[in-house]
Amino acid sequence: MSAVQPSIMPFLQLRDAKGVLHDLTDSITAISLNFTLDAGTELSVEIADNNRQMLRNQYFNLGQVFAYGITPFQISSINVGQGEGANARIRLQMLDFKFQQLKQDFTPQAYRAANGFLYAQKIAKQYGLKFIGENVKGKQQSIKVKTKNNRESVWAVLQRSASDNQFLCFIADNTLFFLSPKSLIGRWGIDVINYKPIGETTARDFSYVPLVYPTPESEKRFFLTSIPEMRKSIDTIKEGEGSATIFGPSARNLRAGMTVMVYGMGSTFNQPYIITSVDFEERSVEPVKINFANVSKLAPEDKAKIDQKISETTVIDGSGGA
Repeated sequence: MSAVQPSIMPFLQLRDAKGVLHDLTDSITAISLNFTLDAGTELSVEIADNNRQMLRNQYFNLGQVFAYGITPFQISSINVGQGEGANARIRLQMLDFKFQQLKQDFTPQAYRAANGFLYAQKIAKQYGLKFIGENVKGKQQSIKVKTKNNRESVWAVLQRSASDNQFLCFIADNTLFFLSPKSLIGRWGIDVINYKPIGETTARDFSYVPLVYPTPESEKRFFLTSIPEMRKSIDTIKEGEGSATIFGPSARNLRAGMTVMVYGMGSTFNQPYIITSVDFEERSVEPVKINFANVSKLAPEDKAKIDQKISETTVIDGSGGA
């Protein structure tokens, strides 16, 4: 999968109660983005509403869809408080519109499929998402989905199916991912090397983001502001995780699901990791914050043995109690 392309500051536009389109970019006082490995993109915006004009003209409503650049977001929460002078301070939490649609679709039985992989593939097609998936293993029978009085969304069923198989299920770059951490590692990054991951028999093209501490002057894209926080434990010797803060023009193009390699921290931590979250403020010089974990942390081997029988009885159908 190709790297995310650099972008300029996009517009924040919405339609008021009368259907008139407004550009609110100049009213923004703070804006941040969050990408995680178990969801879609979250956009947080703080707006200064001069003399409460926007509130009085019903600019903001729960469920309303915003255009942020070329990406649609839906308002999931609104907080209003005192701003400077006569201004109101408005804080909006918004979710990627397609992700929000999956959370609000309570007809999971409408997408019958023989297994979780085929189910995710159907959902991606239905919602106009690209799809990167891995077929599940084992003879599969049923994840029960209620046909009456159902309170489980399509997204919840996807997550349950993924969890049963120790897969990851998330949306990034207009793509629905449904695959194991082992399959995801080295699939998405910035640079490409020939590399043989632990447990694999042959080397392959391996996409990754290079993080080096101390960062050499020649590396202008990803500058580590401090020593990355890293963790391993003798009790779970194969599992590893960490976090880092990064400056650089390419840092804001990082996404959950990308692979990173951390260099300069010794052989204990010299291995690939998958980014689990990315946070940054859009209009700020503050660094980008990322968290990451290795394959064994995301899919512990002891849990895989416990869940083996569960993963062999995983399928989506429309049966189940009322």
